[in-house]
Amino acid sequence: MALVIDISHTITQGMPVYPGAIPPLIRQATTVANDGFAEKSVSIYTHTGTHIDAPAHMLEAGPTLDQFGAGHFVGTACVVDTAGRTLIDREFF
Repeated sequence: MALVIDISHTITQGMPVYPGAIPPLIRQATTVANDGFAEKSVSIYTHTGTHIDAPAHMLEAGPTLDQFGAGHFVGTACVVDTAGRTLIDREFF
């Protein structure tokens, strides 16, 4: 049985973003009291938080993520504890 570890970052206002990108904007769009249902509006750049770059991000004729099956994004990994480190170089490994 495989162990699956979710490495996703939670999307929040004020989270770190790529330099020059606008941080996420999350606002209450509707409320139960006013509209009968509650809903939020979320505006983010596609490079916010945990994401995957599709080949189409850099290649004009490259495939987009929807052209890959979900299994393409699951695989083996090595977990490395880098807590307290400011430099991760070859000697670290």
